Amino acid sequence: MDTYGVPSYKEVNPAIYATVTFPFLFGVMFGDIGHGALLFIFATIVCLFGDRIESLKVAYPYRYFLLMMGFFSTFCGLMYNDFMSVPLNLFGSCYNMTTGQRLSSDCVYPVGVDPIWFESKQEISFMNSLKMKISVIFGVAHMSLGICQKAVNATFFKNKTDFRHEFIPQILLLTCLFGYMDLLILFKWNTNYFGSEHEAPSIITTMVAMFLDGGKIIGRPFFKGNVIVTNLLLVVVLICVPWMLLVKPYILWSEAKDKKKQREQRGGDVELVQQENPYQDEEGIEPNQLNLSHNSSEDEVMRITGQDKNKPHGAAGEFSVMEVSVHQLIETIEFVLGTVSNTASYLRLWALSLAHSQLSKVFFDNLLLEALNEASTIKIIIGFIAWATATFSVLMCMDLMECFLHTLRLHWVEFQNKFYKGVGYAYEPFSFD
Repeated sequence: MDTYGVPSYKEVNPAIYATVTFPFLFGVMFGDIGHGALLFIFATIVCLFGDRIESLKVAYPYRYFLLMMGFFSTFCGLMYNDFMSVPLNLFGSCYNMTTGQRLSSDCVYPVGVDPIWFESKQEISFMNSLKMKISVIFGVAHMSLGICQKAVNATFFKNKTDFRHEFIPQILLLTCLFGYMDLLILFKWNTNYFGSEHEAPSIITTMVAMFLDGGKIIGRPFFKGNVIVTNLLLVVVLICVPWMLLVKPYILWSEAKDKKKQREQRGGDVELVQQENPYQDEEGIEPNQLNLSHNSSEDEVMRITGQDKNKPHGAAGEFSVMEVSVHQLIETIEFVLGTVSNTASYLRLWALSLAHSQLSKVFFDNLLLEALNEASTIKIIIGFIAWATATFSVLMCMDLMECFLHTLRLHWVEFQNKFYKGVGYAYEPFSFD
């Protein structure tokens, strides 16, 4: 977080949230029981003996971070039911492993994914759909957390304008668009379309129709009044855009106008402050002392100080409607477009998880499985060495670093741009050393 920018004084520090969200999102991409367990074991060794073993001292400062990354990788691997590309049949299956028929309509696999999906021809399409939708749900939740931190900052600094006219329209826009899409995903997951699969509506088509076709649902609606709710949410989204764009600049312009009027009524903001100056010459005269007296006229003050009495004090920092409007226009466009692009960016959770599982499967099938099928001791030893080398070098080193960097990007770009300025500087206590 400090590499991105040190927090400003009393600004919300994203590092507090990243201690949990970073290892969790990493685990979503690196989810594998075997690989996660290896990372967890390595981190445990670093925690216990890292300060005493020279080769582990480099990783010692990050021991708890690595421990959390390993834990969440193992946990997400359990959710995916993926152990180095081999599914685990821990709780049986809700299907007949030979015929593929469902054993009971009420059967629900207790934890993770039913292992029969890994024997099915629809394995890739099913896992892709599951991981892609989960990625969007996590993404919207993570971005919503970021927008809520803007409300925390605005409340702490007593900035009612930012709270009312930035936080509220932004959270409404995100919720009415992609929060609604997440709701449709949950509705579709909990609807049984058995026997009427052709009536299952497409979520992407529904979101496109929200803007282009009056919210029309092609297929069976997700719930009663689906079209009406869709159109109402669209109206809210369309209101939020000019709300963000116009209201805040108008309020700032109105406040600046009132302040200017008050200054004119006071006749300006010129104040003469007499201060004691220890830097005086032998005659007691300050080198840069102005020749002013208590009876100096306003014109004399203006002439000596180089100010224009027709301009209010601090004219160089006067309110500029154009400057504020352009700034607000940029922020509004950035947020509206960023809402779409940032949500799509969280699909990297699905993409890297898919890449990890498929690489693991390729290494296992081509390097170890054939040797196991042939039951040749020599081939098994050679195959195991080749498989272990490929797994360590590609998955445990390169892919781990790749997942780490993509998780870092999700925090720096997609999460922190919602609230974090990061223009402060680190506190360094005074020391005689």
